[in-house]
Amino acid sequence: MRRIFEFRCTSCGCITERYIDEHIQNTECDECGDRASKIISAPRIELDGTDPVYVSAYDKWAKKREEATRVARERNEG
Repeated sequence: MRRIFEFRCTSCGCITERYIDEHIQNTECDECGDRASKIISAPRIELDGTDPVYVSAYDKWAKKREEATRVARERNEG
């Protein structure tokens, strides 16, 4: 299966991205042509808020926060 992986050059240290078969561990550096080895990197994810799981989690947090604010306000006024 092909995926995007990052490779770090053993000579110059630059990072190269490749869409490559997952079993491949080395590739050629784009900068100097030397060997670049596969590295473990953080995945890029983005939560856009349209997933019902995350929206409901935010709504639950917002309701708790709103209730805590209301209770604190009533204590301060009373």
